[in-house]
Amino acid sequence: MFRVDTLFSRGLDVALFIAPFHWRRGTGAFRERGIYLQPDNVVMTAECAGQAMHDLYGAFLILADLGSPATGLIGASLGGYNTALFSGLAGIHAFAAMMVPAVNFNRPLGLDTAKHPFSIDERLRGKIHRIYELHSPLHLKPRLPADRMLVVASRGDLVCPFEYVRELCDTWRITRRHFLTGGHWLVFNREERGRAWYSFLAYVGFPEGGE
Repeated sequence: MFRVDTLFSRGLDVALFIAPFHWRRGTGAFRERGIYLQPDNVVMTAECAGQAMHDLYGAFLILADLGSPATGLIGASLGGYNTALFSGLAGIHAFAAMMVPAVNFNRPLGLDTAKHPFSIDERLRGKIHRIYELHSPLHLKPRLPADRMLVVASRGDLVCPFEYVRELCDTWRITRRHFLTGGHWLVFNREERGRAWYSFLAYVGFPEGGE
């Protein structure tokens, strides 16, 4: 699915967007680089989501300045969340492909599914729930036509819960959806995921005239 050499062989150019605090954008010790998602600091998590959208939009403007006639977006897991969120905020991309995407951080980062170093009451639970809802793609309307979006998810996914993904597909009326058997990492019909991805690329007109 993400084999860069295969995409190159199809005549596509590939640009890799690195989210804030990830990989080469990380600082400090390796274990400190995952601060994008902090179950005990939902405000910082929301700030990171905002920064990711700002930086991703800037990346599209740079690619346009470099001469790209059209640029699509694909992401998995947190990358799928960024793809979905971006699709609810901007419509400058040619397509959006979301693989096992996160949709709502109330699970698995919420108060009922993650350990926190503080006491919890209903008032706090409600506040945190509203913050996560604020930057969930479910809180937005899509800026892309439904047929320019692809979703591939696993029914047994506990990292990025399947029920949120299905709700997103229904709410945004995404018809190009493929629900596979397996979890977040283990997928039993993995070849179907690749077929869905490359079939979608052909449907949206890539590589004919795309980047």
